[in-house]
Amino acid sequence: QCTFPCIACANATATKCTACSIGYVLSVSSNTCILSTDSSLASFGTVVNNCASALLVTASSGSQTLTCSLCLNGFANTNSGCAPCTDGCAVCNPNALTQCINCFPGYSLNSSNLCQACTASCQVCTSLGCAICASGYVLTQVLTCQVPCQTPCASCSDSNPTICTSCV
Repeated sequence: QCTFPCIACANATATKCTACSIGYVLSVSSNTCILSTDSSLASFGTVVNNCASALLVTASSGSQTLTCSLCLNGFANTNSGCAPCTDGCAVCNPNALTQCINCFPGYSLNSSNLCQACTASCQVCTSLGCAICASGYVLTQVLTCQVPCQTPCASCSDSNPTICTSCV
């Protein structure tokens, strides 16, 4: 097993890192993980902000470059670092941050490639409607969520489970 904060390592002693935990930067020249808030990285500014995987490369001349190879969910890798996607978006186009590719749970992707929040009674939704209702609600045939009807109702008012719209 690799030594923390390595998440992948390349030698028998498990100390030669090839990938680091989130919040750390892989120093390629020393195969070690450096905490992203370490003062030795201060000269690179905010390059590692919102970055899940960053690499520090030291050239033979001693010059160093820091690059982010993978941003956290909700951010896209752009020339200026990890930029935020629009609200509810987990993965967006780095060339057009308002074009969402995948939404966070609780949101669904609409035809305009934007994430729409599910209704409060819906836990997981799609562009067609609710897929999984929140606790205390049941899924209807028209993919909405409502409070379960009370017997003898087969269907009931959305606002009152004791007012029957059809009976068992």
